[in-house]
Amino acid sequence: MTSQSQEILDACTSGHVAALQRLFEANSIQGSKPVYISSADGPPPANSMLGAAIMNGHLDVVSLILRTYSETKVQFTGKTIEALVRHPNLDILQALYDYDRTVVSFEWDNHTDTFVTKACEQPPEKITSLLHFLIEHDADLEAGYFPRTLCNAILGGQTLGVIEAMVNKGATLSTQVMRQAVVCERVDVIKFFMDTGVKGDANDAAYLRSEAEETGNEDVVEIVQQWISDGGWVIDDGKLSGGPRVAQRLKRFFTGRD
Repeated sequence: MTSQSQEILDACTSGHVAALQRLFEANSIQGSKPVYISSADGPPPANSMLGAAIMNGHLDVVSLILRTYSETKVQFTGKTIEALVRHPNLDILQALYDYDRTVVSFEWDNHTDTFVTKACEQPPEKITSLLHFLIEHDADLEAGYFPRTLCNAILGGQTLGVIEAMVNKGATLSTQVMRQAVVCERVDVIKFFMDTGVKGDANDAAYLRSEAEETGNEDVVEIVQQWISDGGWVIDDGKLSGGPRVAQRLKRFFTGRD
């Protein structure tokens, strides 16, 4: 990396907007195309600059970078999103959203991790406001080859309000999600599912009862029993589906037994 590239990154880190503006002008970066790979004679990658600014909470620097690349827009990478997940800042997120509204549905190349699922891995006291922003601004909650937004939210201990908001926005309530609530002993989430009318079939009911009993938590066992006794858990012997139910397949996966 050249000394000028390092100076640019240092200005992004320190929040020295005037110095950064001068460096952009001196290196003819204003109005140029963003770069994504470090080179011996070019500017730092755009997402490296954004990441440095985001990690240090410099909204004015982020805004300058986005204005600098107003003609050919920056394609955000995991570096930028990861920085925002680890250092949540709603003002910066709003700036990124105003620049490119698809940012809320960012998906990593593995097609399993998304902005939302990564955010769910952070402590709720740190990330709740950011998650609500993503949900309210129509983040894709079903992205990826195997959507797991609700599972990640429950596993990450996210608030009931976040989980309710996800469900209200159409996140899939699968058997795996129901199981996650049970094994994580989230009585509040189970009650929400029950009050919302979420049900499966008789096999699902038996599976969830078994999982509840294995937790050893009397409150979980009691609420699950209320839930599955609420009617509507229909009998399905597998003939219609042509094979084992989702609950059976999940139990085999997690426990190695039927």
